[in-house]
Order: sequence, then structure tokens, then C-alpha cells
Amino acid sequence: MSRSTANAGGEKKMTLEEALRVRGDRDLPSIRAAFKEAGMPAQVRDVATILDEMIFVMGTIGCIKSLLKERLAQLEEEDEDTGSLQTTNLEIVEKVAGIIAGIMERYKPGDPLPGTGFAGMGWETGRQTPWKDEMQWFIAISTLKGNGLAREEDGRVILRKRADPESLVMALPEDIIEGIDPEILKDRGITANMTVSSVPEYRLVFEPEAILEADLENIDDLAVQLDLDPDTYAAFREAVFLKQLVAARVQEIIEERGTLTPEEVAEILKKSVVEDPDGIWTISLNLSTEFVKGVLEDLRKIGLLSKKGTGFRAV
Repeated sequence: MSRSTANAGGEKKMTLEEALRVRGDRDLPSIRAAFKEAGMPAQVRDVATILDEMIFVMGTIGCIKSLLKERLAQLEEEDEDTGSLQTTNLEIVEKVAGIIAGIMERYKPGDPLPGTGFAGMGWETGRQTPWKDEMQWFIAISTLKGNGLAREEDGRVILRKRADPESLVMALPEDIIEGIDPEILKDRGITANMTVSSVPEYRLVFEPEAILEADLENIDDLAVQLDLDPDTYAAFREAVFLKQLVAARVQEIIEERGTLTPEEVAEILKKSVVEDPDGIWTISLNLSTEFVKGVLEDLRKIGLLSKKGTGFRAV
């Protein structure tokens, strides 16, 4: 796996710094504040506009339910993971269909619909609203609006007319058609739609001190709370872990051997192997002299090493 360290802005990049890319219209001040509270202050270095795609599967509720039931019967003994995913998808579709059926029974055309499922389905007062139910209520309302059965009016959603829930077209994530023959989808009138949008992408840059002091388990929890993109965060986390590993090993070598030049540190790194406490993993660090020099300079700048001539030593 390779990772580019180029900086498009032309500003000299510190070797041990790392950037987290945040895409879309997000509350950057709140994200930065959350990281700062976790001991990782960050700066917004630059903003780019990129293209982002969203793919949705479109079909009537009745056709999608039938398709998923048939697919589950095929997957019952073939693929447990995919079967579990499709079971979840079927549960969502059936729940949404049930919510729409309940709306059709409870409300008449012209009635305003509640903003949340908590009020809409008459759940007990004082009960904490389940997130999953709220998500499905949102999908149900979106489906009604998408089919022309409801409209926005003065900040409220008004029911326009009634219809059989099974006949309504709804949108679902693309994973529901995974492994399904396109001809089967075509026969059922199920299509996929891709929407390409231009969105902002921000680079949150964390300086070496923040990277080296980061508690990855705490940051993992923070990433979930902030709803960061899982793939983008995984790449950032890996980079932070590797830089912590390299910096720690470089400091160990300096403390053990005394004053060393970047060339000497790079050579020692190539010849030495790091073992994990359980003795399962061994890690070799094959780093260029230029990269090692950057690590040493960063450690010097944050006060962990000092420099005499071309050599670096422990403080």
C-alpha cells in the first residue's frame, strides 16, 4: 500500500504531520473542536472541490420485497454475510411499508404528518425514540414525497392522497442488488441511478506533536461520533499508527546508540526488526535517508531530540 505525501499548496510539509480529508457540507468548527478536546488540534490547510457519486436502487416496494425474499432463499446456505445484509435490507423495506400503511390508515389527505416517527406512530410518551425507527420513518416520508403523495408546506409535510404502499417506488442503497442478474432486475422494473455531485473537501492537518500523542482508541470513538467516512478515516488511522511506530523506533535507536546522523539511523532501521509483545508480528522499517532525516528534524522541532552538526541525540 502506498501513500502520497505531496502537498498541492506548495507549503513545506512536515514528515510526521498527517491530514484527514473531510468531504461535504460539514460543521468544520465543531469537528475541529472535538479533535482539540481529544488532544489533537488541527488546522484547515486547503479546500478542494471534488466529484462524489451516490448510487440508489429504485423499484416498487412490492417488487423489492419479493426480490429480496427470493434472494435470501438462494443465499440461505451459500453466503452468510451477504444473507445477513439482505435480511437487514428486507427488514427495512418491510418496516417502511408498515409505516406507510399506518399513515394511510391514520391520516387523511390534507392532514399534516408529524416530523418524527415517535409522534407519528403513537409510541408511548417518554420512551426514548429508537434511532432505527426514526431512520425508517424518514425513509417512509421521503418515499411519500417522492411518489407525489406528500408535499412540503410552511415547514410541514402534508399528506396529499392515499395509495397502496406496495405500489410506491422507493430508493435503497446499491448493495441490495449485489450478485443479482441484471435481467432479473429489468424484469421486475428495478433500476439503479447514479447521481454525481460537486462537493467541497477539506484537509484537516494535524502537526507531529498531535500525531505522536494521539490515543487511537479514543480517536476511533470520536470518528464514529463525528460520522466520518469509514474508508477515509481508516487510511488516516493507518498513517497515524505507522508514524507513531516509526517515531518511537527512531527515538529508541537514538537513546540506545547516542548521537547519530540520518544515514546511520536509516541503516540501523533497515538491519533491525521490531517484534510485537506476543511474538507473532515482526516489523521491518525500510525507510529512505531523506524520510528519516525528516522524522529526526520533526522530533527536534517538538523538543524530543537535539542536533549537533549533522548528528541527532536524545534530549
